[in-house]
Amino acid sequence: MAKKFIVLLAFISMILMSCSNRAEQSDKPVTLKVLGTSEMLFNEQYGNVFVATHPNYSIEFISASDPILNGEDPLSAYSRLMDQQKPDVVILSNNMYTYLTGKGKLVSLNDYINNDEYNLSDVTPAVLSFLKNDAGELYGLTPTFTGTGLYYNKKLFKEYGVPAPTNGMTWDELFVLAQRFPTSNNGEKQFGYYSYDAYNPFLMALHVGQSKGLSLYNGKSFTFETESWKHIIEQVADCFKQQICFDRSTAKSAATTNREEMEKRSYPFLQGNIALAMDSSDLYSLLIMNKDRYADLDWGLVTMPGSEETQGAGTNINLTDIVSIPSDASEKEGAWTFINYVAGDQYARLLPRVNPGHLPVRLGPEGAQGEASAFYAFDRINDGLFDSLRELPMAVISKLDEIGPANFNDILSNKMTVDDAIKQMQNEMQAELNIAKPNQ
Repeated sequence: MAKKFIVLLAFISMILMSCSNRAEQSDKPVTLKVLGTSEMLFNEQYGNVFVATHPNYSIEFISASDPILNGEDPLSAYSRLMDQQKPDVVILSNNMYTYLTGKGKLVSLNDYINNDEYNLSDVTPAVLSFLKNDAGELYGLTPTFTGTGLYYNKKLFKEYGVPAPTNGMTWDELFVLAQRFPTSNNGEKQFGYYSYDAYNPFLMALHVGQSKGLSLYNGKSFTFETESWKHIIEQVADCFKQQICFDRSTAKSAATTNREEMEKRSYPFLQGNIALAMDSSDLYSLLIMNKDRYADLDWGLVTMPGSEETQGAGTNINLTDIVSIPSDASEKEGAWTFINYVAGDQYARLLPRVNPGHLPVRLGPEGAQGEASAFYAFDRINDGLFDSLRELPMAVISKLDEIGPANFNDILSNKMTVDDAIKQMQNEMQAELNIAKPNQ
């Protein structure tokens, strides 16, 4: 901890020196009210450094974690606290940003950006595209994001003479590739494919469908009963039935305090017996920061699969901390000063030390290098399927969460055919929607 603090002080000193050539800022004391979830994490990543480099500023943190942990819907908790506490800055997730922007509760940053000649040229296109609305207005900025990529075990591919995966593969190609690996090796289990959402095969199927541009709900009715969805459900179900897909329900669950063991449970690809793994950029960061620990794992990384219909669009890209100004904030200028700093060039230099686990949205002149380029390959974010589901009443979403996994488990246990399961889900979900929205 002491070493980390000394390193942080050194970086703060560097930034302070770099600021000495700028025009003097006002010494007027400013208190910013910031709404987020974790005060400790906020201070570690943003608050401590910002206050150290802006000595006339202080921060009052408003936490939404307690109401959320007590069962309040995050969107409801944020909206309520914004109305009651009147924060100057809000820290948002993707769906919160989309929701609050649609409700007109955030300030457009375009005038601030233009007046300060704020640099957007090196922000990765997918992030910038998501943050802009159709009119080109920006209501928030972020310093980091997490992406999703397709990891592969080079040793297993060489051992079985299977050609390595490539950028821009289709899902059909991925599932065919995964089938080329035997399910055991010298008596030990081996898997062709793992997905981070393998704990819920139904959710896994939804993510595949979203990346193909499919939807479940068109604003009036459910649209599950199609050949496209049938094909995806069959692919995912066969992958588990044939034990090609890693099944988290069969993994070890005994308690452990061993760090490496815990990492391997969180990221099964690290075990070395999985050929292909769809996982987040958090795994990439772990591998890069712990090269000695996983020196025996010869791995590669390509972009996640897609389809011709969604070419250039990435899914499961999360903007970890979108920083915005509420429309009724009393300290808008000070809030912009905060956003300008934490989402700007200078703070980007601190990210490898302050927040090494996430990907910087800003790329230097050399662009994304090596394996990391897989996370920067997209020009937009495709969240269409899940965005449409958020329009549904909570009772309908809860019903989907209930019957989706249940019906999929019936498919896996051969209690129900794919056709029957899809038909039943379609009918039950439509019936629930008709109750929740009788006049639709």
